Amino acid sequence: MLEVGNGMSFTEDRSHFSLWSEMAAPLIAGTDLRKASAATLFLYGNKDVIAVDQDSLGKQGTEVSSSGGLHVLTKPLANGDVSVVLFNENSSAATITTSATAAGLPAASSYRLDNLWSHVVSSTGGSISASVPGHGSVMYRVSVGSGTSAGSTHPLVGASSNRCLDAYDNQTAPGTKIEIWDCGGANQAVTITAAGELRLYGGTQCLDAYDNGTTSGTKVQLYTCNGGANQKWSLNPNGTVTGTQSGLCLDVTGGDQASGNVNGTALELWTCNGGANQQWRLG
Repeated sequence: MLEVGNGMSFTEDRSHFSLWSEMAAPLIAGTDLRKASAATLFLYGNKDVIAVDQDSLGKQGTEVSSSGGLHVLTKPLANGDVSVVLFNENSSAATITTSATAAGLPAASSYRLDNLWSHVVSSTGGSISASVPGHGSVMYRVSVGSGTSAGSTHPLVGASSNRCLDAYDNQTAPGTKIEIWDCGGANQAVTITAAGELRLYGGTQCLDAYDNGTTSGTKVQLYTCNGGANQKWSLNPNGTVTGTQSGLCLDVTGGDQASGNVNGTALELWTCNGGANQQWRLG
């Protein structure tokens, strides 16, 4: 029975759900979903992870490697893909590395990595590697081929609220507040560029750290794209979005609220802490 939502951290809950799905275990909720937080429902509602658990091939995952509390598990899927979980049982972050061939795929010049939690797509020549937080996991669906999220447009959905990154009141002026709001607006369509920008309104305005700020509490705003370092972002395998200039996380202010952060809550930069209010996925 799943213990997701019963007092573990968001990072631990996500690892639990990932490992259960990798092992094709029954996904029986062990918490009262009527009272579950937005962050808990964000995890339970991930159809891509559930699809791994329910894959028609019906095979359990197996451990490819295990050393010093760092584990690699792989599960073959009916269409020829494999699911790979990198799991860190230790308390501090560590880099875990394996390869597509070690995971069971045939030799190829390129492989596509679909991150099942962040929904970010990337390509690799064979290495599968990520910095994994303590008690955390990174889960990929791996296939022969290539792909990238660069150039694609998506809403950016926050785990602590299931609401979307939003430019306030559909405004386009430089300095417009960036907030969260119920998903569905054109002012929530984020285009990811190869340069690391997160562009809104068809690519004319960028997500921007105010005044090149690099300290916790710096507000995040809309601003004319100018190539500045404060407009460059990294969509990380662990589900965070960090400012390239500051190294800080894109954060929904006020911390992870059990009831879900409300419409209009502003975004800021904050020290990365593993909270659900710093976790994002492409919609």
